[in-house]
Amino acid sequence: MRIWPGWIASRKRWIAGAGVAGLLSLLAFLQMRPATVTVAEIAVSDIQPAVVAVGTVEAKVVVQVSAKVQGRLAAVLVDQGDQVKAGQPLARLDEAQALAEVARSAAAADAVEAQVSDLEAGTRPEEIAEARANVRRAQALLDDLMAGARRQEIEEARERLRSATATRVLAERDLQRLEALKARELIAAQEADRGRQAYEVAAAQERSARQGLDMAVEGSRAHQVEAAQAGLQAAKERLELLQAGPRPHQLRAARAALREARAALALARERHADTIVRSPLEGHVVSRDLEPGATVGAGTAVLKLADPRTFWVTVHVDEREVGGLSAGDAADIVLRSLPGRTLPGRVARIRRESDRVTEQLAVDVAFVEAPGRLTLGEQAEATVRPAPRQGVTAVPLAAVVRGTGGLGAWAVAQGRLAWRPLMLGATDPRGLAEVRAGLSAGEQVVLAPGRSAASYTEGQRVSVRRGAGAAAASPGR
Repeated sequence: MRIWPGWIASRKRWIAGAGVAGLLSLLAFLQMRPATVTVAEIAVSDIQPAVVAVGTVEAKVVVQVSAKVQGRLAAVLVDQGDQVKAGQPLARLDEAQALAEVARSAAAADAVEAQVSDLEAGTRPEEIAEARANVRRAQALLDDLMAGARRQEIEEARERLRSATATRVLAERDLQRLEALKARELIAAQEADRGRQAYEVAAAQERSARQGLDMAVEGSRAHQVEAAQAGLQAAKERLELLQAGPRPHQLRAARAALREARAALALARERHADTIVRSPLEGHVVSRDLEPGATVGAGTAVLKLADPRTFWVTVHVDEREVGGLSAGDAADIVLRSLPGRTLPGRVARIRRESDRVTEQLAVDVAFVEAPGRLTLGEQAEATVRPAPRQGVTAVPLAAVVRGTGGLGAWAVAQGRLAWRPLMLGATDPRGLAEVRAGLSAGEQVVLAPGRSAASYTEGQRVSVRRGAGAAAASPGR
């Protein structure tokens, strides 16, 4: 039997067309068939929240111990890891300058105290007697000036003038004789000079004697009398002051100066005491920052101390989970140095400033009973267990997906998908989350949509299948 080639080609084209048509029909059938999804029913349940976070061991009370005064560090008396008690000496500064300041202030206070004692004791009898004698001497001088010179004093002055005149005449004659001998070169010039000098001295004595005689004859001058009167008045005022004793305002000023001097002494002693750096608390030394010989200023840290009774774990919790936490919530702490041991704790405080980059908030978890040895900065994990939420609407976490507008879930209503934005609260380790808004009890949600969620559309028809996860997602059913 002969087969024509054209018939064979036609048959092949027919078979290929039939295959393509069948494939297109199959694709159309598969596309139009509803997608099968596994669902769980939203139920009212009890939520036992648990927030797991990591952090480090820190201390609430950490003190940088520094010197109060400037100086050279003479000794550091403790080292890292040492246990210290409150008030225990930790370091010592050079005290030479401080001791000198104490001695100077003490001497100044003693001087002022002696002045106050003198003022309080009043004037001594010896001082009053001396002041009275000064008054008598001033009065006698004034009386002499007012009475003028006596006859005997005038005669004595005249006698002194006659004697001075005779001495001058004799010296003048000697000078004339010496000048003549010098002119004939019979004596040296030095002899004539000595004669002239003797004459000048005699002439000066004669003038002084003549002035004395004139004053004796004329009597006291007015300015001498005035000076004597002023001296007498000053002596009388001095006597009155001594007899009256110290004035009240002088005594008050002296006592105020004494208080100031004593305060300066107390301050100097306090600065000397500050050369010893003491522990402000009972704890242990975390770090030793300076060594002997270093120059420190007021406020320069020498040591770092921590109070082990205030050790806790600072963990960082996501802002979305921290809303359900409160101070006093129970927690389980696991330290990296004790991996097989769970330590009980409680939330001590929740800080009020979040990290703007990580969007996490620091939560401090205190130990109920701290282990024997803790190290600052050690890694730790804390599981915080807030109070249970009873009778709340719960959604399986397996149904929660992140959409463009935030968290949500695909609900199934009358065989079609519907997107529900969610506001969630606390989460449960069993895989449940508290629904604060977005879903109601009895509604069905798609479980574990995974990558398929990207292909879901609003109103898409689906076929519902209840899987093993659905029953687990609804406790109490």
